[in-house]
Amino acid sequence: MANFLYRLGHSVSVYFFAFHSKSTLGCNLRTNVNAVCLLIQWINF
Repeated sequence: MANFLYRLGHSVSVYFFAFHSKSTLGCNLRTNVNAVCLLIQWINF
């Protein structure tokens, strides 16, 4: 359970970091794609 919560928290922080970067730098497609890939990886585990 702790591992699940840790991964969930990490995914959320990565997503918000990517969203913040996208907002700050304009349309940063690469950062957005990386966040999506990380989210997909997390779901697959």
